[in-house]
Amino acid sequence: MLVISRRKGQRVAIGEEIELVVTEVHRSSVKLGIRAPRGLTVLRGEVRDSIEEANRTAAQSSVADAGALTPARPAENSGLAAISVTVLRRPGAGPAKDPKPV
Repeated sequence: MLVISRRKGQRVAIGEEIELVVTEVHRSSVKLGIRAPRGLTVLRGEVRDSIEEANRTAAQSSVADAGALTPARPAENSGLAAISVTVLRRPGAGPAKDPKPV
């Protein structure tokens, strides 16, 4: 592990595309800004640990356990099936505009 001292406003470069910037320094904490490519996932350490633990637990589960996760099937003769849909919008994009009536 590399340990270095930095002051507010100073930076640390990681490779060609990642940069850490010290934005605030307090007695017991430091705030860091992270500049990285959009496609790169940046996670806090405890979040990453939680995801890894959930993945390990899922990998150890049995095939019988997976049956409990299977979604319920619609009735045979109903002709209808419900599909859950989530619509995501970019922050600041504003409300969706209604199409013009025909």
